[in-house]
Amino acid sequence: MNDWIYVKFSALKPYFLRTLSFLEKEKYNVSIASCGQFPLCILPGFEEKVLQPLSESEENVSGVVGEKSFHEFEMSSSEWIDQYKIGGKGCRNCILNRYCQGFWKKYVDLFSFNGMRPVTISNFKGNKIRAPLTSGKQMQEMINRIKTTKMNLILLAHVDDDYLKGLLEFLRTKKVFAVVVHKKRILYPLS
Repeated sequence: MNDWIYVKFSALKPYFLRTLSFLEKEKYNVSIASCGQFPLCILPGFEEKVLQPLSESEENVSGVVGEKSFHEFEMSSSEWIDQYKIGGKGCRNCILNRYCQGFWKKYVDLFSFNGMRPVTISNFKGNKIRAPLTSGKQMQEMINRIKTTKMNLILLAHVDDDYLKGLLEFLRTKKVFAVVVHKKRILYPLS
């Protein structure tokens, strides 16, 4: 890899956020492919722009393999991530940790983790839902508030296990990007 093509994320972040805000406002369909994954803490409120391309298989990408053939992207494999990516100490405290691949090792060699801030419940910029989940009505209200095209943070006050199972099944089957937290414990996505 060429050292001279790297730029500090902290220098790019304001421009990325401004550009993504404009493009979203103008209803452009945008995804960020970065030969792997961009660290999610760099793009608060736009995490799905990074995650969406990785959630698809090559069968959905024109000209790669073909419609009837299924083949996962190599850059989504745990072996590839272990070889080329790394997380810092702060990454362990990030609520998006289970989605994020971390930073390119080469980037960390050049710039370390300076300026990186883990995503927490208090600084999360996406769709945040605080609600109990103890009835079918509450579950339906919550599902209605979930944005299927954005990252969601669902903070559960009180939980009934049956309705929790229903919510998690909904998130899985609809492929919704979400973090579900109850009593400071992440219940979804599963590690």
